[in-house]
Amino acid sequence: MATTTKKTGLILSLIVILSFFLRFYRFSHRWVLNQDQARDTVMIMYALKNKTLPLLGSPASAGPFNFGPYYHWLIGFFKNTIPGISGPWIGFTAFSAIMPFLFYFIGKNTINKSFALLVALLSAITIGQVAHAPDMLNTVLTSYLVTISFFCLSRHIKNSNCITLFLFSYFTSLATVSHFQSLGIFSLTFLVLLSELLRKQSIKEKIIKVTIIAFSTLLTYLPLIIFDINNQGLWIKSVINYYVSGQNKFYYPVRWLTDIFVFWPQLWGQVISGNVLVGYGLSALFIFSLIINLKNIKKHKFILFLTASFLLQVILIRYYKGVRSPEYFFTFHPYFIFFTGWTLWQIRQKQKTFAIIISFGLLLIISKNNLKLIINDQSQAHIIQQIKKDIEIKTGQGSFSFYTLHGDNMVNLPLVYLFYHQGQIRDGGYKIGTCQSKTNQSCPDSGLIVSKHQNYTIYDLNEHKIEEYDHFSPQKIYNWLYVNY
Repeated sequence: MATTTKKTGLILSLIVILSFFLRFYRFSHRWVLNQDQARDTVMIMYALKNKTLPLLGSPASAGPFNFGPYYHWLIGFFKNTIPGISGPWIGFTAFSAIMPFLFYFIGKNTINKSFALLVALLSAITIGQVAHAPDMLNTVLTSYLVTISFFCLSRHIKNSNCITLFLFSYFTSLATVSHFQSLGIFSLTFLVLLSELLRKQSIKEKIIKVTIIAFSTLLTYLPLIIFDINNQGLWIKSVINYYVSGQNKFYYPVRWLTDIFVFWPQLWGQVISGNVLVGYGLSALFIFSLIINLKNIKKHKFILFLTASFLLQVILIRYYKGVRSPEYFFTFHPYFIFFTGWTLWQIRQKQKTFAIIISFGLLLIISKNNLKLIINDQSQAHIIQQIKKDIEIKTGQGSFSFYTLHGDNMVNLPLVYLFYHQGQIRDGGYKIGTCQSKTNQSCPDSGLIVSKHQNYTIYDLNEHKIEEYDHFSPQKIYNWLYVNY
């Protein structure tokens, strides 16, 4: 028994090491320094320097509302605990790297240790997780929070009590606050609540369970509730406005057939292996595994909850009118990981040779795409850092004020972040910035270019008229939190 435990511990340790390797290999080339990440980091840095904590999170690109602040708070925590320009990104990547631990315990709670190692391995090597690990977005955070929710649910099913119910409900709700792509995860809360109410227990116990779920849900929304109390309910009004009429301007036509036979299978394949065709095979095998286990499906309570929750969300998303960008579906990464592992495990119980062949083929595809990813992936972080060096060398200055006239925020905000990180942003600093005026009459001539990389051009604006330019100060960027109000 002790030998088996040591062997399991060793294998799990190797899986976690592999997880860290796949996420941190060439990290300096892969961490994502784009406009949203830079904006959100500047926001929380300004808030902390001015001894305030925002009650709102990032403004939504889809409508006139904001998400919750926990994503910003987490950035602030990593910013203060991990040194260096990429400190918060390292924190988020490490968060991703330890997910195999959670999936191991999810698997152990639901079936056994061997299955637990299988889903832990899948979570370590899945393309969707490896590709987005060096990123830092509230959408990425939802997949980690949903995984924690799954872990709490697996504990609650195994050992039902008020604490496990509270933790499950809390982290499920926390995922929804971080980004509304995950609102459908409340279907899981609904199913668990329904299960609790149908259990043979006293009315008092049922009232306690309902109270626990209601309290834990409200607790995660507390910052937004406080904001609304102080601002005449502006936040909740903006959310209602979006769901009643605001999303209509983003109408994206879909059909049931397209959803079922194209969108979901391809998303599954892309997340797991980086190959959309793989998704058709995995989804078909999952349905087959459910069918052959119908007689004993009641014993698989966890997979029942997840499958029912997933199907409910498929229906909800069918009527979602917004754009279906991949970054809006991180909520489903943990579903696909567990479904894939469960499918392979069930086939193994019926036909071991077939399961080995499928697993080997899947591993081969994932490994090939992971190798390509970690070797070739190149974010723009190096370009932005080179632009910063060019500016310092060309101007010979140590402090700057940043301005823009219709410039690209993909370079504006990352540059402001890099300078702000090193305390080089000053109101009276040397004036630099970007310009993409339609007439080009307001832009400086080429002699004032201090750096030019790809499509990014930075000008020396110290002697140029800047009346029409926007001043990108950290305070102004922080105030974008309230742009919807």
